[in-house]
Amino acid sequence: MRYGVNAMNIEQLDQERILISLCDKEMEQYSVTFDQLDLYEKNSETMLRELLLNASEQTGISMKDKHILIEAMKFEHGCLLLITVSASKKRKSYKVRRNTVFRTLIFDNADNLFGCIGAFSRIKVDTVSSSLLAYKNRYYLILSSSESINDNIISTAYEFDADIRYGKNFTEFLYEHGSLLSAKNAVDEISSAMNYNS
Repeated sequence: MRYGVNAMNIEQLDQERILISLCDKEMEQYSVTFDQLDLYEKNSETMLRELLLNASEQTGISMKDKHILIEAMKFEHGCLLLITVSASKKRKSYKVRRNTVFRTLIFDNADNLFGCIGAFSRIKVDTVSSSLLAYKNRYYLILSSSESINDNIISTAYEFDADIRYGKNFTEFLYEHGSLLSAKNAVDEISSAMNYNS
């Protein structure tokens, strides 16, 4: 069942899940952006508590003494909040979990890989985590982020003849079958090494 609250949409999916659609302007009223969604940040906490109260009143789903999981998913002009309410004997707790975007850049040789990473050092990639793996004589640079990955990153990768794969399944396959060369901050680690040796 769907409910409208001003421009906000509240949809009850079942007895435990509620979907709330927020536009950017609604988030601006609380001085919150998607990147700032954090229960330890005052404006975010105020917004989320008011949304939970509103959702409970509209749907009749009680949140008293319940475990609440909030998953935030970004779209072009706002975000979706998937709220899951489950019975729990523990004290009420909240957790915000954002969806993760994956892009795998595939390079046939080390020259293109290092050239691309060198180019990344000149554009903003600090919101993106990166891992490097090798599999069947090719290099795989896996980028992941809780927000959309900058188009400049993708266009730069194409300049170095990278093939690009989307989604999590291919990433999981690589982690299972490939050789891990750099686990968390591959771009930063390799960029630092290149600068050190230049």
